[in-house]
Amino acid sequence: MADNTTLNTGTGGDVIATDDIGGVKFPRSKITIGADGTNDGDLSTANPMPTTEAPATSGGLVMAKLISAATTNATSVKGSAGQVYAIEAFSTANTAVYLKLFNLSAAPTVGSDSPVKILTVPGNTRGAGLVINWDKGIAFSTGIAFCLTTGVSDSDTGAVVANEIIVNVGYK
Repeated sequence: MADNTTLNTGTGGDVIATDDIGGVKFPRSKITIGADGTNDGDLSTANPMPTTEAPATSGGLVMAKLISAATTNATSVKGSAGQVYAIEAFSTANTAVYLKLFNLSAAPTVGSDSPVKILTVPGNTRGAGLVINWDKGIAFSTGIAFCLTTGVSDSDTGAVVANEIIVNVGYK
């Protein structure tokens, strides 16, 4: 299969680079050339596309942390709209516990309010857990809240044991 590169001049000074594969031309890129012979398109050398991310001291995620009390740990993380990007939850409980996320501007009424997402935190006396990252985030239009229960059902109000669960939430 030959790779014959051709340039076709279109209307308005457009130059389209194509690959001719088996007699069919496939466009590779489009560069608009101005009257002065310079690139007028998005491929400017003055504003190149970044190739690496530079560390920054601001603009990152806000972190919320909780170490379980002997309750359902009803918690308001953010009282207005936001997005969750990361959750880490670790347990030294004998059995699984359930981290329930709510789209609420205040702490949930556990057993009455309906969670929008339930995550299982595995149990193991030596430590077990979950680490989840959502690159594009999960949107919460009202607010971000959570609780911890011993049962999976929306109506469960089983309290977890103190100091057995750690929850970290990265949000904006």
